[in-house]
Amino acid sequence: MIKIKKLLTILTTLGAVAIPSITLAAVNGWGTVNKPAGIENTDLGGIIVNITNWVLGFVAILAVLFLIWGGLQYLTAQGNEEQVEKAKNTITYALLGLVVAGIAYAAVVVIVNVFIKGTFT
Repeated sequence: MIKIKKLLTILTTLGAVAIPSITLAAVNGWGTVNKPAGIENTDLGGIIVNITNWVLGFVAILAVLFLIWGGLQYLTAQGNEEQVEKAKNTITYALLGLVVAGIAYAAVVVIVNVFIKGTFT
């Protein structure tokens, strides 16, 4: 239990240091803030791709968190077959979620390029 507390403390500290650094990286010069990437895409295809990027990014983060959760379940199963099977299912479904998110992203990009923009690159 002490190791988990140490790990959570380290992750929280790293997060507390990283988030302000990322925020400050967006500031340019004397306080003017750069536009986030993708804001200049105001056509229909760009808007669809931007929304898809946000949603699939969220799904990918959730899948990685479930992958970590499944790993922790597996480590703490202590040989209990029922818990081991539950952990393996969690890991399997998390990996499946990542694969589906990748395929969904590729499908949206192809559909937008072919049907909306009229190009395939």
